[in-house]
Amino acid sequence: MKTKSAAEYMVLIALCLAVGCIIYRQHGTLPTPVYAAAPSLALATDAPSQKPVSVPITSQERQVIRDYVSLRSDRGKLKKALPPGLARKAGSLTPESRKKLVKGQTMSAELYRECHPLPKELQTRLPSAPLGTTMVAVDGKIVRLARVSLEILDVFEIQP
Repeated sequence: MKTKSAAEYMVLIALCLAVGCIIYRQHGTLPTPVYAAAPSLALATDAPSQKPVSVPITSQERQVIRDYVSLRSDRGKLKKALPPGLARKAGSLTPESRKKLVKGQTMSAELYRECHPLPKELQTRLPSAPLGTTMVAVDGKIVRLARVSLEILDVFEIQP
C-alpha cells in the first residue's frame, strides 16, 4: 500500500477548496427568500439599529433600461416581444401586491416568486450591481433588492 506524500495532500486540499468555492459562487449568492427573516420576527435586542441602505437605480441604469425597452416595444424598430416581467400584463399583480412595491418595504416571498430576472442582454449592458443587491422585473417595473433581506431599495417604472 502506497502512502500519500504531503504534496499530494496539499493538492487534494486545494482541489476541495476550489470545488467548494465554485459551488458557493453558483448557489451561495442567489437570493434565498427561505432564509429571509420577516421584520416582525426580529427582536430589537437581536441586532443593533442600522441605518436604511440607499442604493438607488442610477440615471445611467435607467437610460440603459429605457433604451432596451424602446427597442423591443411596438414603437421600436425590432418589434421583438418584451421578456417576462418587463412586459405589462393586465391584472398580473393584485392591487395589494402593487402597493407593496415601495422603496423601504420588504418584498414577500409570494411577490418575489412573481419576479423575473433581467434578460442577459440587458444585464450585460448595465454596470455591475452593487455588492449584495440584485435587480428583478415584475409587472412592468424594475426593482433593486437587497439579496438577503429582500428589502426594496428602489423601484423604476418602465414606460415604453
